[in-house]
Amino acid sequence: MKKIEKPIELGQAEREKLLMVLEKGTPKEILYANILLMSDKGFTPKKIAEALNTTKQTVNNVKQKYFTHGLGKCLVRKNAGKAPYAPKITGDVEAKIVTLACSSPPEGRSSWALRLLADKAVELQYIDAISYVSVATILKKHNLSLT
Repeated sequence: MKKIEKPIELGQAEREKLLMVLEKGTPKEILYANILLMSDKGFTPKKIAEALNTTKQTVNNVKQKYFTHGLGKCLVRKNAGKAPYAPKITGDVEAKIVTLACSSPPEGRSSWALRLLADKAVELQYIDAISYVSVATILKKHNLSLT
């Protein structure tokens, strides 16, 4: 990212929003708000970085984000709030596995085993694939034991 030489000039509403962030924001938001407020006062990226115990690159990145996206998106992470992919093990799958674990074991077995539960869940098409470790995690989450 290229160095931003242009000074930041915040409006009164933006300053007030940043001051609110200083009171109730996350540590990252507070850092970014301080960078913008200090930039507005005319401090150089080097002075800001030293004062806030961060790098000049971080200061330049925040300034660049402010100029390209505005204040609203400058304080928020790019993918905040959404997972990169949907979870495979949903509540429905968990419920089916717990029900299976509470049922009687297959013929020839005295009790369920973790690997047996995992294989049976796949066989019954509750899920495409699941490891016995994931089955153990589900059972532990529901305070269940196979013994």
